[in-house]
Parts: sequence; C-alpha cells; structure tokens
Amino acid sequence: MRIIIAATPAADFVEPLLGLARLFCRYGHEAVILTGPEFVDRVRETGTAFAALPVEAGVRIPTLNERALPRLDPAANDISLRLIAALPGQYHALAALIAAFQPDCIVTDQMFLGAVPIMLSPPANRPFVAACGMTLLTWPGESARSGDVYRQPSEGVARFNRPTPARGARLRSAQLEFDRQLRALGVEPQGSPLTVAARCADIYWQAGLPEFDHASTRLPDHIRHIGLWPALPTRLELPAWAERLQDGRRLVLVTPGSGASDHVRQLLLPTMRALAHRKDLVVIGSTGGQDLSGTQLPDNARIADDLPVQWILPHTHALVTSDEYGATLRALACGVPTVIAGSDGAHPTVATAVARAGAGIDLRTPFPSQAELRAALDALLAAGSPQRRAAHAIASRFTRYDACEIILTGLEEQHQKLCRAA
Repeated sequence: MRIIIAATPAADFVEPLLGLARLFCRYGHEAVILTGPEFVDRVRETGTAFAALPVEAGVRIPTLNERALPRLDPAANDISLRLIAALPGQYHALAALIAAFQPDCIVTDQMFLGAVPIMLSPPANRPFVAACGMTLLTWPGESARSGDVYRQPSEGVARFNRPTPARGARLRSAQLEFDRQLRALGVEPQGSPLTVAARCADIYWQAGLPEFDHASTRLPDHIRHIGLWPALPTRLELPAWAERLQDGRRLVLVTPGSGASDHVRQLLLPTMRALAHRKDLVVIGSTGGQDLSGTQLPDNARIADDLPVQWILPHTHALVTSDEYGATLRALACGVPTVIAGSDGAHPTVATAVARAGAGIDLRTPFPSQAELRAALDALLAAGSPQRRAAHAIASRFTRYDACEIILTGLEEQHQKLCRAA
C-alpha cells in the first residue's frame, strides 16, 4: 500500500506519526511524510521519504518561554487560528503530493486541517483517510446541540463550557474562518476544527482507552482506541545526574503541559519546594529551556532542559502536570498516578477524565499552592493509595491493546473494502 502521512509540524504530532511510518515500512508499505522542513532529519532517521510543507503551511507553536511572556496578545497566540490559517497551504501541498504519489491512503493527525477538504470529498474520488487523535477525544454528547462550536465531551466539563465573552468571540471567529477557508476551496463545512476529523475520517485511531475518553457515550465504529502509539526507539540523552537516581528514593516527575503559561514558576518550582523536606523522594522536572541558573533548588531536586519520559516513567511514583495528555496516558500505562493543575487548553477534560477514573487528583487551579501540591502528592504516595490502585488497574487495561495490530488491521480492512467496491 502507498501511504502519505501528513503531520502538523510540531513535535507532539510528528513523533507519533514517525512511529507509524516505521511500522508501515516494516510491513512492506511505501510511505512518504509531509511535514515542516525542520523535521527532515528526524524523518530520514526512520528511513521514510520526506516531503516539505511550504512556509505558509507551517504552524509555529509558541515555546514555553514565549507563552510565559505577559505581553503576548491571547487572540494572536490562539493556536486554533494558526492551524486554520495554515489550512490552504497544507491542502495545496497535500493535493500536489497526492497527484504525484498516487497513494491508497492518507494518514494524518486531527490538527492537520489541510486534510479536511480531502475527507469531505466524495470517497470514490480520493484515497481513504485515517486520522489520528492525539489529544482527548472531542465528541458531542447525546445532548449536544447541532451547530455547537468547539464541542467538548458533555460529562463533567461544565466549567469549561462557560467561556468568557472574549474567549467565546475568539471561538466564533475561528469557526467562521474555518468555514470560510473550506468554502473557498469548494467544500461545504461539517463540524468544527476540533470535531471534523473524528466525524469525517474513514478511520479514526484514538490514543487512550474508551472508558478514559467517554465513559457513557456510544461511539461510532470507525473510531478505534489503540492504547499508546507505537513508539520509535528512544534516543536517550540522559542528564549527568541520571546514574545517581538508583539510590532507593522514590521519584516524582513534573512535566510541562501544552497550555501552561509559565510551567517553571507555576508548577515546577512550587512542587520542588513543597517536597523539599522529603528526604525519601527525588523531584525531577523539565525546564523547557528556561534558564534557572540563578535559582536555588532543594537538595532533592533535579532538572534538565528536556527529559526522555519513556526512560523515566517506568521508575516514577507520581506525575505532576498541567494538561499534558500524552504524558498522562504514558504515566497511566505505567501505573503512575497523576496530579493535574489547571490551565487553558485541554486541562479541564484531561483532569476530569483522570479524576473520574480515580487515578489522580484534579487541583482545579492553574496556580496551586505548595500546601495543595504537598497534600495531593502525600495522598498519591501513601501506602494503599486508592489513586495508585486505580492507576495500576488502568495500566493492566492498556496491555489489552495492541496498537500495531489495530492500526495494520484497520488499514487492510479499509483497503479491501474499497477494492471490493471498485
């Protein structure tokens, strides 16, 4: 099978799709990855052919440092507007590659909006499309009203569905721009930027577990949970202090979330200071590149610009994050309970899902105090912690999902279905 993999040019989207590219190549499929030129070396390491998106089709995601700057205009910093602005350039690059490569299938992430005009075209006139859900599944509940903008799972997220007037205006503006871009390409819009891939792709592979996303919603058959994405072999660049972790102390990991405005001062340093008295713990955190050279850290704290979570999570006893869905899933797959502090973006639904599953604690604030963090982590680390038992139970359910088999079987079934129809 010939496959185009279209990836939003941001590491959180590219890395899982590189794992799929390696899987496809291992099973004899011919693949090419369409993404930003900054990922060319990473793509070629997998042995997959590379095609570059043009500059106007790129989506630049602000760094943690940039999101910490108070002068940034929230509307100008809205990621959804950046994704929508990239739609025409992405679509034209994808259409040109389809004409040249003649694929049987397009695999894309749910935020690569340039694939939406392909999804919405008559199936007989296009390759089939498999979309990958890399954040918490966005699907309207049974009571959702037709035409809702940016619909979220209906259970437990009422506070997120009460947008401020400014935020509501930005959402409406984004929806109108999304619809306008699609109509300019001759396609009638369906759904919102967040729901269209799950609704309209021929196959939708969703990271995680069904009960974690939607405990009480019957999902359509084309949505298939896969557990964790097939991982590439990790390029371990361990910090100098890594070898000293094997001293019997338990590890607490603090990771940045995609919506955190200032992860270091909002979450990392408060957590380290909250646990400074715990000589039985080591608190490890990623700074995201922020300079902490002038900051005094507790004796039991360890930092690095970036941390390979695949290496550290199997040894971790508790995770603290603001909204990082991928890290949360990987933690639960390892049986690690989680503390989630609030922020914009995915947090309310991720935190609600974790708390509902009993595998963590939702602090319900973007600025937790040291006392709140200390109390939550004491609960997770206590002997007989119910959150730890729930996380271990979820980890056992992850073992029932063979992502490689689910994905390869889905591809073959869809391909055979189209061959029979022809």
